[in-house]
Amino acid sequence: MYNQGRVNYSYVHLPKNASELNEFVCGRYNRIGTLCGKCRDGHYPLAYSFDMNCVECPNRKTNWWKFVLAAFLPLTAFYFFVLFFKINITSSYMQGYVLYSQVVSMPALARRLLMYIANYHLRTAYKIIGSLCGIWNLDVLRFLDLGICQEITSLQTIVLDLAIGVYPILLMVLTYIFINLYDHNTRPLVYFWKPFKAAFGLLDRSFDIRTSLIDAFATFFLLSNVKFLSVSYDLLLPVQVYQINSTGHLTHSWRLYYDATVPYFGETHLPYALLGILVVALLVLLPLLLLILYPFRWFQRILNLLPFRWYILHTFMDAFQGCYKNGTEPGTHDYRWFASVFFILRFLLVLVGFLSSESSYPFFAPCVLVLTTVFLLQFQPFKDNLKSNININITFCIILSLNHVCTLGTCMIGTQIEVFTRTNNLYFFFSIINFVAAFMTIVYITIIILHWIYNRRNFSVELFRRVEARLAGYAEV
Repeated sequence: MYNQGRVNYSYVHLPKNASELNEFVCGRYNRIGTLCGKCRDGHYPLAYSFDMNCVECPNRKTNWWKFVLAAFLPLTAFYFFVLFFKINITSSYMQGYVLYSQVVSMPALARRLLMYIANYHLRTAYKIIGSLCGIWNLDVLRFLDLGICQEITSLQTIVLDLAIGVYPILLMVLTYIFINLYDHNTRPLVYFWKPFKAAFGLLDRSFDIRTSLIDAFATFFLLSNVKFLSVSYDLLLPVQVYQINSTGHLTHSWRLYYDATVPYFGETHLPYALLGILVVALLVLLPLLLLILYPFRWFQRILNLLPFRWYILHTFMDAFQGCYKNGTEPGTHDYRWFASVFFILRFLLVLVGFLSSESSYPFFAPCVLVLTTVFLLQFQPFKDNLKSNININITFCIILSLNHVCTLGTCMIGTQIEVFTRTNNLYFFFSIINFVAAFMTIVYITIIILHWIYNRRNFSVELFRRVEARLAGYAEV
């Protein structure tokens, strides 16, 4: 009845009839078609998840609200937290940690990595780490697998992530518009802002919404940049499908990775492919080019010829370039263009993932990271009072490299054995090193948070003093 085939050093029964292979291979995933690329009838891919499993979707209208609440509500709270507490990750000692968190939890790379991790406990541990890191990819609740599905295709599910990346930028544009309307004494906004102004004045007298907005814009610009890279990666990722034609010759064709039933750049894929290219060109490469060229005076002269408030752009650029040497000190060079290095690094990591396979990516990614580390050590671009930044960033680049190599070792061993056992010392060596690297980053961010709370202890005392004074009837303290 069945033939025996050997797969990963264990025997499984294959159907004797080739027509039954589709159900045999894809049935447990509720998928059909080439490379299990399409959901079977009545099933749709999970949105806001990593697995994109096909499930039945009886409550489609309710799930739209679930998606909005799960994806946008925590993001809104995170936006106002960043805005009020003036969190700027673009030129601080958090940049290395954020880089690590983004690569670990980036949906485009995490999906492919999870395909290789067969062990349930290892997958669970990876999802826990991803949950803690996902906030820096604008994915606060993605790792929880909330079971959100809509009556849409895999391509449309990926495009939903684009809305998550655009949402913080939309919030910042609306905030900027409200500030301008407030400056022009628009009555509804003046009355609306009065209680908030009093509260902010009570909490922090030095709070300036304009300065804070620029810092927040720089922070979310960096976070959205990676989201745009991830979405474009998913929309453009191809897979090569080999088939035997009627004459017995082996032929191949290019299909979409997440739906191999769709021809690559075919009629169905073309609009999404153009969207991915447009996102990369306008929202990734164009800002990157601006970061590289802006420090040069000839470029600033060209910009001055255009009708625009360039002082806003200068303030925005300073949020990225403020920690680098500007060449004004004796014996130093202008290294403000180094602000683009970490953007380029993210782009190269995604590009390497696009051009390489799941097993070869963790070989090439550490090479990119090591070259970046050597580059930073050679030029020493940070200002003298911020030299500790370069050491912290390099440390996290090394941890990230170690994490990728150990993940590769774990995945390679996982594909060679059917069941992970306690006697497999090599597997446990790779796993322990992998999660120690991740644990170090969690300890690091915990120390940063505790240090931040400690530095604001005087702020808490001052706050209580102000509240007591106001309750006692004093208008100003």
